[in-house]
Amino acid sequence: MVDEQISLSFVIPTRNEAENVRPLLTSICSAVPGASKEIIFVDDSDDDTPAVLQMAIRESDCRAIVLRRSQLTRSGGLSTAVVRGFELARGKFVCTMDADLQHPASAVPLMLSAAYRSAADVVVGSRYTNGLTLRGFNGAGRFAVSAVARQLTHAALPSARPTTDPLSGFFLLRRSVVDGVRLQPMGYKILLEVLVRGRWSKIADVPYAFHSRNAGVSKSTLREGRIFLRHLIKLRAAHRARLGTDPVPQEFLTTHSAMPSPSAAGEELFVAYGQHYNPVVPALYDEASIER
Repeated sequence: MVDEQISLSFVIPTRNEAENVRPLLTSICSAVPGASKEIIFVDDSDDDTPAVLQMAIRESDCRAIVLRRSQLTRSGGLSTAVVRGFELARGKFVCTMDADLQHPASAVPLMLSAAYRSAADVVVGSRYTNGLTLRGFNGAGRFAVSAVARQLTHAALPSARPTTDPLSGFFLLRRSVVDGVRLQPMGYKILLEVLVRGRWSKIADVPYAFHSRNAGVSKSTLREGRIFLRHLIKLRAAHRARLGTDPVPQEFLTTHSAMPSPSAAGEELFVAYGQHYNPVVPALYDEASIER
């Protein structure tokens, strides 16, 4: 359900990012000030990330929650964590970004402005609009893998072609794009799932400087590459089903099932507000305040 007092929901999956979450929270609160936002951390950590998060939130000026998923509910990893965050989000817009500081919070106001200015349903933070660069990719090998995966994606999925970076983990969308849609992601590429199954008509790209990981260990592995290929094949089948060239499997249909409660799912939901948080501060990011 959309909360009219919240213009923007951040959904951030975390797994063993204790060294990164405090500077991440600080950067978000600085880039998008005011009470019109909420931050949802969906945590799968095995270290002290949840405790660090809760302490950082209490010391901040931000409205935020930490949903800690149990071992039984972590299936699917990062992408299912994002979907779980979508279910909890209450804003008109939802922004997804990683917790490793590779995605700059300073780009979020530009993405939100692009959404209003161009009436885009999905705004993608793109690493490719300003040309090809190795920056942030931790080597030529990682860059080459990303470039090939992008070409495969554009070839296989027409719905991915309107954006230069369909594999981006940094994007903003209108809540209506995924509201009530049964997303079935695999691996890390949640944007692909949104582009194929979501309800959208227009996409805009916003360039940003892709940063190197601040701390911790990258979650990209050879296993994730194999999962990506399986997901691509599955989404290609879903695309054909939506065009009517194949029978539509039941699993591709929209569902409006009720959101499971954290307790029922074996999850723990920690609600924490910054100690200086003021809920009467007016929303700063609404349609009237964005430069067109």
